[in-house]
Amino acid sequence: MKSRGKRPLKRRLAKRFAKRHFHLFSEGEKTERDYFQALGATLDAKEVKIFYNGPLGVPKTVATKAIDFARDKGLVKGRRGKKLNSFEENDEVWAVFDRDAFHCYGEAKQMCDGAGISYAYSDPCFELWINLHLGNHDAPCSRHEAQATTKDLIDDYDPASGKTADFSNLMGKLEEAEDRAERQRKNRQEENNEDGNPSTNVYELTRRLRGVKDD
Repeated sequence: MKSRGKRPLKRRLAKRFAKRHFHLFSEGEKTERDYFQALGATLDAKEVKIFYNGPLGVPKTVATKAIDFARDKGLVKGRRGKKLNSFEENDEVWAVFDRDAFHCYGEAKQMCDGAGISYAYSDPCFELWINLHLGNHDAPCSRHEAQATTKDLIDDYDPASGKTADFSNLMGKLEEAEDRAERQRKNRQEENNEDGNPSTNVYELTRRLRGVKDD
């Protein structure tokens, strides 16, 4: 009689290789990394795995690294003919960068659009996205002002010392942040200042990570 013990194992392995892998390429050394690490801890490890790559420098460099990786993996146009494994077909590559004072910010967006790479931007900086977990914060601001707000809101965050924070406490407010960021972005569009300050589309990435499909 055949053993029945192997069939469930086979099904578990199949599910394992059906994971969605997210490859994030970012300019951030600590804040972005620690935020996505906290978010990743709330996700089903059998379904989603996050690979963080950074810091990578200015937005153009981030975009270049993300595009090169995606092309090498065969995930975008210009692929090298590499045949994907079934689990690799669910991989997503995202460039994550800030507007800040970078002159190559617009070029980075264009590069990603041209290559079919997703990107998550923040204007002026990623801290705006952090702040939206705790309020609307819809007034124009500089990077330093956004970071000062983050420092006021989160006790263990200190950009001056390079110290970041445990963002796990924010995860219960993630959907609120997503809704605020989406409304904020619509406000900028109504002002004919699409993707202007302040705005961020990081909510598109977090919804993808959580498996929330767009309407």
